[in-house]
Amino acid sequence: MAWPNDLRVGFHLSMAGGPARLFRRYDDRGCTAFQMFLGSPRSWDVAEWSDDWLAAFREELCRRGSPPVVAHTRYLLNLASRHDAVRARSIATLRAEYRAASRLGADFLVLHMGSHPERERGLALMREGLLAALAEVAGPHPLLLLENTAGEAHDLGTAPADLAAIRTQLPFPTGICWDTCHAFQAGFDLTTAEGRRMLEQALVRAFGADGVAVVHLNDALFPRGRGRDRHAALDQGHIGALALASFLRSPLLRGATVIFETPQPDGPDDPAADLANRERLRRAFLEEPSSQTEGTPSILRGRGAARRTVPP
Repeated sequence: MAWPNDLRVGFHLSMAGGPARLFRRYDDRGCTAFQMFLGSPRSWDVAEWSDDWLAAFREELCRRGSPPVVAHTRYLLNLASRHDAVRARSIATLRAEYRAASRLGADFLVLHMGSHPERERGLALMREGLLAALAEVAGPHPLLLLENTAGEAHDLGTAPADLAAIRTQLPFPTGICWDTCHAFQAGFDLTTAEGRRMLEQALVRAFGADGVAVVHLNDALFPRGRGRDRHAALDQGHIGALALASFLRSPLLRGATVIFETPQPDGPDDPAADLANRERLRRAFLEEPSSQTEGTPSILRGRGAARRTVPP
């Protein structure tokens, strides 16, 4: 189906079983984009693919019109760690993951902001780590995306200003991945029109009209402001599908890639839970009014915002 606001919508998919299985999962869910890890998210080992594996992946991707591919870094990385050994390993692994994503032909590589008990020191370490890892290898393809956080355990990047502070000090291009559950847990109210308007204004101030390239679309298991990074299926959390659909209609997000990271209780090969979430979003778009100009920042009015295109 064609989604409103020129959105490309898909799911986080398992790579287990190789390209044929991966793209079967893609087809079973009716994706127009997808996300994947470049190896186990809880291991330091970066996947290494044979030329035949990569050729099969690219062939399957091309057969589906070359949809956006979002690669996600592993959870272990913390470029802002107080521990030198963790920082050094995080830097080396991020560099390896960027090269792997480039070899794969991914369009985006998503990185969680790290954590540190002292915000300013943590942001400085994060910047230094990004420079050490990527200054010599990063470019527009894949585009590195910094992801907002929920506020757990000294998280950096709960506020748009934190991510903007990092981006403006880097010599290579970056974008933003905005997670709705993380934002809600950090205190942003996506459940009301006023709350969404205030969030939209904060995003525009921090990133401009086209800074958000990817949205992680997740409901939140816990109430707003708890700092708990626990995703829920749409309408089984505290945000709701209607509020999320309204957020996605923002001109700020025109052409963005939207990825569900909602629970898959029956495993990666059973699409039932993902299809249920997809259907809830589809119905929410049908119920949610399409007009969303009241309160829209002036930078977005009348121009539809810049369309997210796959980097050249």
